[in-house]
Order: sequence, then C-alpha cells, then structure tokens
Amino acid sequence: MFEINRNFRNEGISVRHNPEFTMMELYMAYADYKDLIELTESLFRTLAQDILGKTEVPYGDEVFDFGKPFEKTDHARGYQEIPS
Repeated sequence: MFEINRNFRNEGISVRHNPEFTMMELYMAYADYKDLIELTESLFRTLAQDILGKTEVPYGDEVFDFGKPFEKTDHARGYQEIPS
C-alpha cells in the first residue's frame, strides 16, 4: 500500500530545506527493512528506465546509476561520511 501526499513542516527554509514537500509513504505487511530496500531500489530503477530510457541519472556533476544495488552502510559509518 502506498500514498503520495503533500506535507508541511513548520521549520526554516534554506537552499537545502523546504518546509513544503511531496512524500511517498509505503507499507508492506510481513516485510522487513531488507524488503523495503529492494522495493525502493526497484522503484528508482524502474522510474529512471521508464522516464529516461536508461538507469543512469545525471544530477549536477554526478551520475547516479540505479541499475546497481544501493550502497549500504551502518548509521555510525554513515554519519562519519557526511560532509560538514
């Protein structure tokens, strides 16, 4: 089951944060986080392929390849890798 909805959070606005945004929420019975990761990867891969005709998506100076599995990490390592 999924829902696409408009959201508002009463927070500040900046080039990295907009208080109004659209979000998709999804729910899957008897699924764990690994199932949701697979579903999300498949969603992005399918969207890229259907919209662009390829799984590589240019964004700024980078190209994201949704044909490959997402890189996975744990929270501690992920926070260490976030640029300040």
